[in-house]
Amino acid sequence: MILNYNLEVIVLYTKPCPSCNKSPILTADGIYNERMPFTKFRYAIKCQNIECVEKPTTALYSSEEYAISTWNTRIAK
Repeated sequence: MILNYNLEVIVLYTKPCPSCNKSPILTADGIYNERMPFTKFRYAIKCQNIECVEKPTTALYSSEEYAISTWNTRIAK
């Protein structure tokens, strides 16, 4: 049996969305396979504001910390 998981959690230690200044969320998706002893998740940070024009999101990463670190890194304009 293979199950797909989608989890969404509010992230406390992130900068706000650079476009709309609202709080982002941490998303985690993973697959559980009964032949494997654990579930492997991939994490991303994205803007949760439905009115946000840009709706920025990070790529998928293997750890929450790396996804948060990437989101908090801002490119100078």
